[in-house]
Amino acid sequence: MTRARLATLASLALACTAPEPTAQVPDWLRPAADVPPAPLSQKPGDPQWLTLSSIAPCDAYLAAAPAAVGRILEWQTCPEGQPGCRALLPEPDSQRAQLFGGGLDYTLHAGWTASGVQLAIVDHSEREKIALAPLDGPPYLVLDLANFKGRCHFLRADFAEASASLTLTESDGPADSAAIFFAGPLHADPAWHTPAARHDRVGRVSLSGRSLVLADDAIRRSDPKTAVFTELARTDSCCAYAVGTSVVFLSRGQILAAVTPGAAPLVLHQPEPATIHELHMVGGAFYWTRGVGHWTRGVGQGPWQIDHVELWTAPATDEPARFAARKITDLDLQQTPGQHGGRVAVGSLVIGGGKVAVSHHHEPTDSSRVIVVDVASGAQRVWQPGPGAGVSRVVFVSPEELAAEVRGSDNHETYKRIRHDTLPVLAPPSARPQHQPKPK
Repeated sequence: MTRARLATLASLALACTAPEPTAQVPDWLRPAADVPPAPLSQKPGDPQWLTLSSIAPCDAYLAAAPAAVGRILEWQTCPEGQPGCRALLPEPDSQRAQLFGGGLDYTLHAGWTASGVQLAIVDHSEREKIALAPLDGPPYLVLDLANFKGRCHFLRADFAEASASLTLTESDGPADSAAIFFAGPLHADPAWHTPAARHDRVGRVSLSGRSLVLADDAIRRSDPKTAVFTELARTDSCCAYAVGTSVVFLSRGQILAAVTPGAAPLVLHQPEPATIHELHMVGGAFYWTRGVGHWTRGVGQGPWQIDHVELWTAPATDEPARFAARKITDLDLQQTPGQHGGRVAVGSLVIGGGKVAVSHHHEPTDSSRVIVVDVASGAQRVWQPGPGAGVSRVVFVSPEELAAEVRGSDNHETYKRIRHDTLPVLAPPSARPQHQPKPK
């Protein structure tokens, strides 16, 4: 048999055994190859800023040279001298220091992308300015909300593999807020000149390029060309993510896939007896926590009592047959009887670079701490801030380090970055047997 014949047979065998890819994104969900830049006019009397007239009723400006006007962070050695720790220290001449005696004039949001950690720095020192920047570099986009009309405010930043989005609210009250969504690549680009979409509801956002998924009282996805949202499912959900042409979301303890608008969603994962607390998609994989427990007065009766919490993952897919859920590890989370109605108080998962970070209140020591889990091995490390300090939230996690917003004993907020290799190893708890309901 000739080499050419053998090569042909090998190709055919590979084609037969390779899994079929998830449905590809159709043309209507693909942005145009070249996004035409929106007309920008110079802000009168200030050449550093360009007027974004397309987002009325907001007064907003785009920096002509972001690196020249955006804040560049200066991380310094932590005052406590903890090895591998850096912090953003309060500035004595800042506006907040003058008014309240300390603290920072800005807040940080972050996300893991194919380019590493990306930051959204919300500067409150003068007006509300939002800068997007790599973790240790100058900003590539700065948006200034002048707020002369008092209507537009920054709400959140979200990051995907190669893009980011900013959500602005159009009113002061959350009850009647509408939202303006900006989206674009992780660099200066004409796509940032105009909103990617608008909606009269404000909810949890995820994105795939300039196509946004909005989860609130329904699951909706926007067309990146027309900016119009299509409703895919009518259900309350904490979180939803684009997978091919579908949207995968969490609802009532099930992981579902909305494939066709108006049709019943597909069930991807329904663990029993257990409850799923939240769902995240990062780097082509889903992550969630699973609370395993029992009913206190028999099956389906009384409050649900969590015995232990597990961390799970699965490849991102919208096909039930390919949803291969895998338990990563048990999490060392304690619960006191009756606490939180039978649920363990766990901070939102933060994922990045093969690591998962979860913050929670540690009952035995009456302190907050962060557990960092390696996805591949399940190995855990733990970080606790110093005495009198608490973790307000985890900002990001990467292959090398963890960052968290920390409230000190002086009640001021700061940010700290800690290397994983300086944290003590935490032995995961052994899986506990599930409680069986008592016979009536």
